[in-house]
Amino acid sequence: MREALRGRDQIICVDRLDYSKGLLRRIRSYEALLERHPDARSRVELLQVAPTSRGEVEAYREFREELEQAAAHINGHYAQLDWTPMRYLNRALPRRTLAWLYRVSRIGLVTPCAMA
Repeated sequence: MREALRGRDQIICVDRLDYSKGLLRRIRSYEALLERHPDARSRVELLQVAPTSRGEVEAYREFREELEQAAAHINGHYAQLDWTPMRYLNRALPRRTLAWLYRVSRIGLVTPCAMA
């Protein structure tokens, strides 16, 4: 992973796939960072780990598709041959793997979202 980052800073986010977690807002905020600060491009990568929760509920399946489309949009718009701005994993990872990912990441991003 360290080699794959090539000296870039990784932002890691780990949340269950739930619209109350502010995931779409977070992804859009990351896109705004890339848009407003071109110098951040190729210097930072976002890793979003969001295991499915309530996958049998249609609203959650639709939300998952929306997140996947947002991640694909960012990668399609900003990616370069040697840089992918965002990695989105929709599965649970073992604790050891998560602990290792936390260690190699420069930033841990938590974005609480108050429900109105």
